[in-house]
Amino acid sequence: MSKRNIIIVSILLILIICGLLFWYLSEPESEQGDNVSQEIPSTSLPTSQTSSSSGDEGISEAYQNLPILSQQEVFPQKISDSKAFDFWVNTQTFEVYYLTLNGGVYAAKEGEDIEISSQEIQSPNALFASPSGTKALVSFGNPNSPRWGIFDVMDKVWKPLSQEIILATWGETEDELYTQTRNRGKISLNKLDISGNSFKSEILESDFFIHDSFLFFLPPESLIIAEKSSPQKTGSFWILNTKTNRVTRFAKPSQGLWIEPSTDRSYLFRYFNDSEGKPVFSILDKGFSSEKSGFFFTFPDKCTNLEDSIFCFTPGSASQKIPSVSEYLTHKSFTIDELFEYSFKTEKLGIPLSFPLQEFYTIDAFHPTVSENMIYFINRYDKGIYAMPLFVSKGEDPENELGDSE
Repeated sequence: MSKRNIIIVSILLILIICGLLFWYLSEPESEQGDNVSQEIPSTSLPTSQTSSSSGDEGISEAYQNLPILSQQEVFPQKISDSKAFDFWVNTQTFEVYYLTLNGGVYAAKEGEDIEISSQEIQSPNALFASPSGTKALVSFGNPNSPRWGIFDVMDKVWKPLSQEIILATWGETEDELYTQTRNRGKISLNKLDISGNSFKSEILESDFFIHDSFLFFLPPESLIIAEKSSPQKTGSFWILNTKTNRVTRFAKPSQGLWIEPSTDRSYLFRYFNDSEGKPVFSILDKGFSSEKSGFFFTFPDKCTNLEDSIFCFTPGSASQKIPSVSEYLTHKSFTIDELFEYSFKTEKLGIPLSFPLQEFYTIDAFHPTVSENMIYFINRYDKGIYAMPLFVSKGEDPENELGDSE
């Protein structure tokens, strides 16, 4: 290449570079700029991929023709610093406590979380809050041969339970437990008084016939004994009257049985497969006199209640593939949830938010809890605890009553 051509090419390259630099420096700033964080509270939740900016396009089919119960714009806010295994709310102080994946205990705060206990328990399996929320009953270690302990938020100490205990659940108060215990090769069902320094055990059934099960107590006298099942294995659940010790079986055996009590133990949320293998979600009152289903589908650990209002996170789009129970429980599949409110009394369905949750946030909610008109939940995507103000329908305003719409 001649010297003249080299000079021409060099000049062209300089002009191109100058043009690019001028375009970059003169590019206008975003119209919203730094005001985004002021208009919409910051959150680490990822944005839903199903969102749409034009009209009702892309809005979940489940939201069509349902009444909006709140016009106040609210947004989920992350309140935990660490990943949570599970959490509970102290009903006296309304403080939120959580157990980390490593077994540490923290209080979730607006600022930095407060460490309540530095003692870590290995491999937590399950957590059950006491009726007042001042204690937590925790299973840890090998799931097939777990250890059990109680954490007291007042004393900030762990109290170990007998190694003979296989299963445990709270009784009517936080001074008593119902346990399944292995002793000398036999499995018994016991009532355990933990009010004193030395625990006192009362045997309810000396040769317990349901070995692979879950225990839940619904006050004042119903102990639920639910068999573990799978899509290939049928399971039943029994009701033990703790006053008379009479055991009755509820309904016929079903595949995929999964039962969870509501936060205040007034309702049972049930999942099972019907005779055709189709999944069914239903709600039972604690008197077992009424069971309702068909309003939406979800999993039992996505629901909670406040009095007669049932709040459920549920996959909100008909186009969304619902994972199987095994995929869901093993975290192989996730959902993108909407939030619904269902009145058990009026059998009406409504939306307790002013916007479709699925349109703006990617939430797969787990173990929601309502306290002081706030709903708390763990998002399975990042294992953070989130809080969101909640409109609770009381039926005081006829226009806002569940199911009423203009």
